[in-house]
This record gives sequence, structure tokens and C-alpha cells, in this order.
Amino acid sequence: MDLKQILKPVWKGGEVIAESAMYLEGNEEVKLMFPPKEIRAVRDFTGALLRAGADYEQTAEGIRFLPAGNAPRLSREKMFPKDAESDFFALKEGGKIFFTEGGFFHRHQVFVDYAHEPSAAYEPETVKGGLSATKKLLEEGKLNLLFYGDSITCGANASAEIYAIPFQNAYPKLVLEGLAARYPYAQISYANTAEGGQTSEWGLKNVQERLIDRAPDLLVLAFGMNDGTWFKDEGAFDGNIRGILNAVRETLPDTEIILVSPVLPNPLPCMKFDDKALVPFCGIQEKYPPVLRKIAEDYGVSFVNMTAFHQKLLQRKRYYEMTGNNVNHPNDFLHRCYAQIILSLLEEEK
Repeated sequence: MDLKQILKPVWKGGEVIAESAMYLEGNEEVKLMFPPKEIRAVRDFTGALLRAGADYEQTAEGIRFLPAGNAPRLSREKMFPKDAESDFFALKEGGKIFFTEGGFFHRHQVFVDYAHEPSAAYEPETVKGGLSATKKLLEEGKLNLLFYGDSITCGANASAEIYAIPFQNAYPKLVLEGLAARYPYAQISYANTAEGGQTSEWGLKNVQERLIDRAPDLLVLAFGMNDGTWFKDEGAFDGNIRGILNAVRETLPDTEIILVSPVLPNPLPCMKFDDKALVPFCGIQEKYPPVLRKIAEDYGVSFVNMTAFHQKLLQRKRYYEMTGNNVNHPNDFLHRCYAQIILSLLEEEK
């Protein structure tokens, strides 16, 4: 895929390129984001074409994998073993579910190009705050861009970050590449001070070194995945994000900001929480978008509701089709969605 294809908004027009899907044995029928008019290509992670009529066939809602074909597939025994010592998380009802941070899910997913009837079903939910200074700086030829957040913003599990084919960058670098393509004469300084496993509380504690000292013109701030898993209540999350924004406003009043809510974790994997009963990774992440929306409105900054976008996708697609680790990290397709929506805010700024 070239950059133009990677950054083509999946919610616009009548064509989707390289939407990820996955064949879990027993789930041969796969829905796509939109009911397809025409399946144009289905490829594996190397770009090799699968054979229509032999490996898959088109259905009214998506595609059907053919068991006698050669499409990549994952056995139910691998996904849900009865017992395992490592690389698995517990299920609340007993048994285990597969987890890995490597390229395993990329290798088992396929990527579908297809035409469909145009639809507004996936129009992103955003708050369009002031971004005019960013656009002016880009037009004048210089921008300092900073990303700050948790492991998703670090790049997990984009294929380039784990040295896996097809080596697609994570959403922060895709945003950088998109801006560089749109403003080819601009000098864009890029920094990513995100750290895996961290919460908004950590973000506030480290705001001076990780953010203020870097003096960005545009900040993309994306915490919430780990806050939600650890059941950090909305009040604490609100206070931490406002604390970060207050620190920015106090010392860097001209910095423009895009807040990003997290995609959702897989609702099935569980862990021990404070040595108590098994608790799903999918905690209270879905409670944070209203908090971030209100903050964006109060501070006049922008907001991208990736939580809602992911929820819409999950109404038709299965979680494992859009993940890189089967727990809480996006795959290349979902990283592209992040970048496309963030770039759409900057594109719409007049």
C-alpha cells in the first residue's frame, strides 16, 4: 500500500482498502465494515492474493472462508486452550485465551479491498477545537509535533514496530507522514514521549520532562487504556487530563491540542486485580469519552472519540480481526483509522 491508500478515510466514499479480517475455525463467515458490492482483492500479510472461489467467496455481508482453501486460519484450540502455562490470559468462565505481542496476529489476518454503497455509518465523533495556528505554522514551513500517551501511542502493535511484514508505521508516524505529504516544504519536528503501561496519572507526574520541555506547537494526548483497566474513576481521569492541559496552558499558551480516547480492550481476557477475583481488561474505558469531550469543550481543544469508532466497528467485526495482541493493542488497520481521523481534523481546519 502506498501512503495515499493508507490514509484514505475508511468511512468516506464507496471503497475500502486493506480492511483486516481473520479466519478463526468455526467462524468462517466474516462481516466487513460495509456489505460489499464487489470484493476486489483479498491478500495475506505478505500481499499474496487469495483465490476467490477456492480460498474464500463473497457473501451479502462480507466473505466466507472456505475450509478446503489455503487462507490463513487460527484453530480454536490455539485461541482457547483448556490449559496453558504462558502466552495466555484467563477467561472468567474457565480456560484460557491466546495473547502475544509479536507478529502472530498480522500473519493470521487477511486484508480485503472492496466496493460498497456509500454510507455515513462510521462518521467519526469529534470536537473540532482551534487548530488554525497549526495549519498556519505548516503553511509557513515549521511545526513541532509531539505525541504523549501509553503503549498504543508508542506504536504497539503496528507491524513496523515489531519488525513484521508489511512494516506499516503506527498512527503517530502515519500522522507525521500525512502532514509531510500535505506540506512537502514544511520542516516538521517529531517527538513521541509515550510509554507503555502508563496511565494519565503518570502523564501528569511526568508532564514537565515529557511534554513542557519539548515545547510542542501541536500536542496529541492519548491516555485511557490503562486507566480503564485499573478502574481509575472518571473524576481522577478528568483531574489528570485537566492537570496536563493546565500545565501546558500555563507555560505554552499557544500549543494546540488534540485529545484522543482509547480503543477498547478485548472483553474476554482477565487478570487478577489486587489478588481478588478475575477481572476483565475491559474495565471502564468507555466512560472516558464524555470526560474528554467536556474537557475539549471547556478548553477549546480538539477531541477524537476512537472509543466510539471502535464500538461501531465491533458491531460488525470481531475483536481479533482488528488487534495486534488480542488484548488491548490495535493492528495496522486500526492504527490507520487513528491516523485518518486525526488528519481529518487538520484537513478540515480552515
